[in-house]
Amino acid sequence: LHPRTQHQPARAVAVVSAKYLAIVPPLMLGGLFLWALWRRDIPAVAKGGLAGLGAGLALGANQIVGQVVQRARPYSVLATVHAIGSRNGDSSFYSDHTTLAVGAALGVLLLSLRWGSVALVVATMVGIGRIAVGAHYPSDVIAAAVAAAGAVGLLVLLRGPVEGVLSRFLRPA
Repeated sequence: LHPRTQHQPARAVAVVSAKYLAIVPPLMLGGLFLWALWRRDIPAVAKGGLAGLGAGLALGANQIVGQVVQRARPYSVLATVHAIGSRNGDSSFYSDHTTLAVGAALGVLLLSLRWGSVALVVATMVGIGRIAVGAHYPSDVIAAAVAAAGAVGLLVLLRGPVEGVLSRFLRPA
């Protein structure tokens, strides 16, 4: 559909999801991490910290992959896709917004099933929004989710040794 014929509320939801919601899961993870730190909950601090590092690792890997895999954005090469919002000339593969949102959402899920479910819904909205605004192909969003899950999963495996180190600094008073 041409931008002028699109339903305006749906268009606004797509733009908000694509551009602004990606920060929600990291803020949730940060809040839960600080809460765990304040309570001196060593396992939660380890899981939250490692998940945050995993999300950052996946985001850093995305910067390298984006330089190697130069993939034009859908709105640049497909006549049927019209950009909603601003255009960007960097590589479409893979979505950094989705990487950040999914990585942090998985961290939230490790700390709280209820809040993690909310964070995963938000991360899904980010991915769908990135596709809806024409910034990414579905494969870009799927690859971002896989990269984030892999990095978070890999680092969370280090939880035991990290808990040992943290226990020296966060012993209950």
